[in-house]
Amino acid sequence: MGLKFKNFHTHFVGFYARDSISLRKEITMLTSLALASVLLNSPQDPMMSPIPKTELAALSFLTGRFTGTGTGDDGTGNAIKMTGTSNGVMEFDRWLNLHADYDMGPGGQLDGRFMVTYNATKKEYVGTWFDNLSDVPLMAHGYIEGKYLVFFSDEFEMMPGQKTIFKIVYSKESASTYNFSIKAKMGNDWMQMMAMNYKKR
Repeated sequence: MGLKFKNFHTHFVGFYARDSISLRKEITMLTSLALASVLLNSPQDPMMSPIPKTELAALSFLTGRFTGTGTGDDGTGNAIKMTGTSNGVMEFDRWLNLHADYDMGPGGQLDGRFMVTYNATKKEYVGTWFDNLSDVPLMAHGYIEGKYLVFFSDEFEMMPGQKTIFKIVYSKESASTYNFSIKAKMGNDWMQMMAMNYKKR
């Protein structure tokens, strides 16, 4: 009888251990499902600003692949012919990633990226430009007026002691074309730096 009781006790403990493991697994699974349900059905984080869909949709004329031709300034006031391409893609539902390259002839090659979004709190477009000719990003603030998307850069020094502001303008000409220009203000004067016409490929 003692042997049988001992065997019964051993089997009972083993069964209880296996049953406890199964129970813990079920509890863990149910807890995970409950947490997932809460996360998936919870309202948008109040700290996260809503996506400004209307303002971002207004940037759509810059999306896609384009080729461009135009003129630029060689730095001494002489006009030079330029060619280039642009490729705009919306990313993260909030940002226009506009990659552009320019063949400036004797001025060399400019390869850059303009990241643009809309700040709903400040009610303005904001952009950051990076390129292969500078280790400092250019910050800009903008608005839309009619067919024009206009940016003014923060003040920076193009050369030591030379305070400069860029005016950057994109204009939607049709469903497949847009124009682009940059002017620089040094002192009280504005100077045309670049003017390009783009057509979708």
